[in-house]
Amino acid sequence: MNFDIYAFGEMGLYIIPLVIIASISFSAILVAIAQRSSLGMQIMVILGYLFCFGVITHELAHRTFCWLFGVQVRETQFFKVTHHQGPEGKSVSIGGYIDCEEIGSVTVALFIGFAPLLVNGLLVTLLYYYGPSFQGTWFFPLSVFLGISLGLGTPTSKEDASLWIHTLKHNPGRGLLELIGLCCFGGLMFYLTTSFQIPLWGTTTILVCFFLGTILLGRFRTGGSNHVPRI
Repeated sequence: MNFDIYAFGEMGLYIIPLVIIASISFSAILVAIAQRSSLGMQIMVILGYLFCFGVITHELAHRTFCWLFGVQVRETQFFKVTHHQGPEGKSVSIGGYIDCEEIGSVTVALFIGFAPLLVNGLLVTLLYYYGPSFQGTWFFPLSVFLGISLGLGTPTSKEDASLWIHTLKHNPGRGLLELIGLCCFGGLMFYLTTSFQIPLWGTTTILVCFFLGTILLGRFRTGGSNHVPRI
């Protein structure tokens, strides 16, 4: 099966939002069931272990982008099941975390915080794109299982979003300028692609240069004493 980057990109635009909505809905239903009965909590734990691959790739995406931007990682927990005893009874949390140093750039914080959305989303799209070609083989059911696991780990958590909000609060002037710059860059890309019909390779080149430039600049804006939320 030949790889058609146009079809792959168009597929991703539809699949990734659907995966996010389905994952959030499924997780909300599962949490609601777990809070009502001990059996529901046990089912949640079993499913957490069964589909832990998506959680691991979620945290691995954070860690990989930390490495790319030169952000030091203090502690990594790829997967953990934690039981809690609170005023409303027993509860359980399933996931992992990355504890990193302070980030001085909102753009870098956005890349690191939303890294799983990019990495897991692309992997799910890749499996869906090549899935039909594996029908009738042992890899097809495995690809379905991996797709579900990756899909559950695709959405960003509130902790992921809190990373760039924290960075913005501690760097308000620079942070607002970066956000304005990102909006202008996005608007410019939209204008160029719609008005001048830039080919895909041209758009890709611009985005890659922007990403590489952000990596180089971001490496000079890390480190600090403020507490950074775990992601």
